[in-house]
Amino acid sequence: MNKQLIAKRLISLRANRSREEVSNANHISISALQMYENGQRIPKNEIKVRLANYYETNVQDIFLMTIRTICVVNLLKGGGSMLSNTELLLVQLNNKMDRIIELMEGSLPADDSWTSPINIVVARP
Repeated sequence: MNKQLIAKRLISLRANRSREEVSNANHISISALQMYENGQRIPKNEIKVRLANYYETNVQDIFLMTIRTICVVNLLKGGGSMLSNTELLLVQLNNKMDRIIELMEGSLPADDSWTSPINIVVARP
């Protein structure tokens, strides 16, 4: 997890609300919220869920990096938009877990499409 990226997302989601309002609604201290928004700490899973519910989004959108996010971060670092093999693997694993969760929740048809293997192509310079 990229603490600075998460911090920016949290600040963006808070928008014009005060830290006091958000911290009270989520039963956390103002200083804890400030540390999350400054990129000094990552909240515990329980607090991640509370914050996601409060902001009417999901934990993945706030705390997990997507392919698009990784590409943007890489571009900002000056590294181009290519994903490393590790980043590709993490994204593929995350997508697979999302499909399994959707299947368990009944929002996907029960077929074998989610069981396909993860293929990583290693690019050699």
